Amino acid sequence: MMKRKEKGSCGYIRWQKFYTTIRTILLFALALGLYAAGYITTGTNKNLLTIIAVLGLLPASKSMVNMIMFLRYRSVSEDLIEKYEKEKEDLVLLYEMILTTAKQAYFLPVMAYRNRTLCAFCPGSGDLKGLEDHLTEAMKTEHVETFVKIFPDERLFLDRIQSMRTMTVSDQENKETETVLATLKALSL
Repeated sequence: MMKRKEKGSCGYIRWQKFYTTIRTILLFALALGLYAAGYITTGTNKNLLTIIAVLGLLPASKSMVNMIMFLRYRSVSEDLIEKYEKEKEDLVLLYEMILTTAKQAYFLPVMAYRNRTLCAFCPGSGDLKGLEDHLTEAMKTEHVETFVKIFPDERLFLDRIQSMRTMTVSDQENKETETVLATLKALSL
């Protein structure tokens, strides 16, 4: 059995793929079983169990959408994790974050935060400026002014991590760090 992973940790997507697939299968099987039980016992589909089965399809369908979203992405490889962990020092890193905006879903293999600066690596194309604005607005709603920068190139991201390590840390940052991490995890799938 796989061990449960928290949002922002290595292997989170792998765990969610497994969990949402099992949950979806069980929810659909339960709805189908209720329908079959009602039909077998009454000989018609006009019964209370049919209504319950149809209502049971709502959470099953929601679970299926969630499963499809996770099946689109892969967990970050162990080699990349090791590379980021070597560069980390005392930065806060989040892995395997899937953020959605009104226009698009983004896979961010790694995000780094320190001293009101949030940066992330986002391979592929897309409206990265829109994602930066989305994250900036989300932090403003939590009353934390944060500079957000999303990098499409991993080398630029690693350079930014190195420069973030030299920043001085204020006493208030520990409180803000917890707020920023909680906000990012709430925004992520």
